[in-house]
Amino acid sequence: MKPLMIAAAAALTLSSMVSADALALITQDADEKTPPLPTETAAANPWYAAAAVGGNFLLDAKIKDEDGIKFKFKNGLGLNIGVGYQLCETLAVEVRSGLLWNEIKGFNETSMIGNTSVATTGGDGDVYQIPLMASLIYSIPISEKLSIGLKAGVGIQWTDFNASNIEVSSPGVPSSFGSYDHTSTAFRWEVGFQLANQIAHNVRIGGGVLFSGTSSVSLGTATVTGGAAGADFGDDKLEALYNVSLGFAIKITF
Repeated sequence: MKPLMIAAAAALTLSSMVSADALALITQDADEKTPPLPTETAAANPWYAAAAVGGNFLLDAKIKDEDGIKFKFKNGLGLNIGVGYQLCETLAVEVRSGLLWNEIKGFNETSMIGNTSVATTGGDGDVYQIPLMASLIYSIPISEKLSIGLKAGVGIQWTDFNASNIEVSSPGVPSSFGSYDHTSTAFRWEVGFQLANQIAHNVRIGGGVLFSGTSSVSLGTATVTGGAAGADFGDDKLEALYNVSLGFAIKITF
């Protein structure tokens, strides 16, 4: 009887050990196959850097209080860089600066001073514009990666205006030659739009159009030689400088 009881107890113990081992293997296999709980995704960094380069078209600029006298300019180049902060998915604020450069094409105007015809011709040189702008950009999604951005901003602009070989002539009067070399500041505003396409999780590229204008821009006092040398011409001003800029842009989120 005792051997039978001992054998039964041994069989029960062995069965319990086998069941425990099997349960452990099943549990281990289930743990290996169960995917880990998802971890919290870090929020996207709202700070970004932006840059753009392209052509700049400086429109004809009239001299203030001088009927019909204006400068003409050749097509030039524009470059700007800045940093921005994404306030929300569709709205960002951006601070930037840059450089716009155009050559002076010259004068080719005839005006009347009293009953006297005055011809203004010639003229060459360079105009450099350095803006410092704060802008708001509103983005309109078109697709998952493509969007249109509407931009508006205000700021100040430094203008370096260097012009020479400007000839002023009228019948019976010796010709005079004038030049300007002056740096001034003015208020600046801009509006525009841009098309952007996301090519990586933190990189967007695209292009756009920007239209900008300034308040009146001081040219300083002209240096005059020839028939009108020594005359007091005072401080000349341009009514405004208007630019149309077309360019390629890139935006990189930090």
